[in-house]
Amino acid sequence: MISLKEISYMKPTALLINTSRGSVVDLTALYDAILNKKISRAALDVFPYEPKK
Repeated sequence: MISLKEISYMKPTALLINTSRGSVVDLTALYDAILNKKISRAALDVFPYEPKK
């Protein structure tokens, strides 16, 4: 749901917070956005896939 398109609408000072599901945010797009200073930072409280117990 949050991909490069949605991230491009954010300000460079933006903080993206994801506490829902890991697959909601495209992690490759997020990594690229942070690396290229398109957004300031991110806080993730989820995994891309549920960890096995």
